[in-house]
Amino acid sequence: MEIKRHDESLILTVIFFDTKALVDYSRNPIRLGCYEPKVKREYYYYLDFMRFVCSLCVILHHSFQYLTTYPYLNHTHVVVDFFIMLGGFVATNADEPKLESGRITFRDFVRRRFLRLFPLMSVGVFLGSVFFILTHHDFRLPLIALVFAYAVLNLLLIPRFFGDYYIKEDNTVISNPPLSTIIYQTTITFIWARWFVGCRTRNVAAIVMISGVLFAISAYFTKELNVGWGGPHAIWGYLRTFYDFFAGVLIYRLRRYIPTSKVIPFFSFFVIIVIIFPPFSSVLWKIFTFYVMPPLALICGVSARGQHIVYGDKWFGRLSYSNYVTHWLVLYVIALVIPDTNNCATVGVAVALSVTVAFLTMKYYDIPISAWVNKKFDHKRRDASIPSLSRQDVEA
Repeated sequence: MEIKRHDESLILTVIFFDTKALVDYSRNPIRLGCYEPKVKREYYYYLDFMRFVCSLCVILHHSFQYLTTYPYLNHTHVVVDFFIMLGGFVATNADEPKLESGRITFRDFVRRRFLRLFPLMSVGVFLGSVFFILTHHDFRLPLIALVFAYAVLNLLLIPRFFGDYYIKEDNTVISNPPLSTIIYQTTITFIWARWFVGCRTRNVAAIVMISGVLFAISAYFTKELNVGWGGPHAIWGYLRTFYDFFAGVLIYRLRRYIPTSKVIPFFSFFVIIVIIFPPFSSVLWKIFTFYVMPPLALICGVSARGQHIVYGDKWFGRLSYSNYVTHWLVLYVIALVIPDTNNCATVGVAVALSVTVAFLTMKYYDIPISAWVNKKFDHKRRDASIPSLSRQDVEA
């Protein structure tokens, strides 16, 4: 139902039968002529749980990578592609109807994203900067200034693409490397929200095909399929994320062709296991894993639709962000405290401690701070949107 600046009596009739609209009108009568009823969307609870599973895989991979010399789980980088693909699906489901109908502006969308990401990400970046300096045992003033300068740039969604004299690592976020994919995904999400909302399905399919081919070309010339998540070819992370995100958008557009089931979603676990533990090591299998496995896992998860298949699914989804941001800080601390970390027992401790710290951070910092920031900002914004009425206006 679409009502935009038509007959006032018709609008008042709609508002009379909609309590929410009546409250909105009482707060801001100027918006009377642009009222649009809220559109109900379907919530995919199982995808929240899959986000948590992906975050656990990333924690396990980084624990082996940072604390040991064991070459385990080296294909987990494709799980991150699934994670971003899932983000594209969820963003389209949650925000495209609002952006397309004008119920929220692009500026509102950017504001909400920053309010959601910034409180926890700022802690991850600045604490990571402190631990980075401590683990490197280098307290020269130029290095400290450079590390925190990079931290500020990272919070502004500006990654580090070049090396320097003081810092030898080639990570795009030196203080907390996993956050590089969050920077990539947030940037691509803003691009989607600004220019591609409401894009026709066939155009989205063309975008996915073109970006996928371009990424294959970049992988061919760099001689590495795992390109973009840091290293000397980190700039390609934008292209890789662009492909992943829009593949998620395309799957959302084609969701009506996916059957509803309570069994098919659990096949996504099997797909994730095959990604992490590949049965073959050939180049063709790696290409197949990258281009086929993440979309297949997402399609399996989408088949759950609005069913609660896993208890606490939404809670697990909220925990996944804390997992992703804080686990590298735990690895820093373990590397500082434990002299010999080259064993599986240390990895087990790292995973358990990472999830515990993520839970405590979520419960006692992320949720309360996010609620406070949103309440404070929305209160100011609502007050600013209500015009000041003089006494003559009231009496009239």
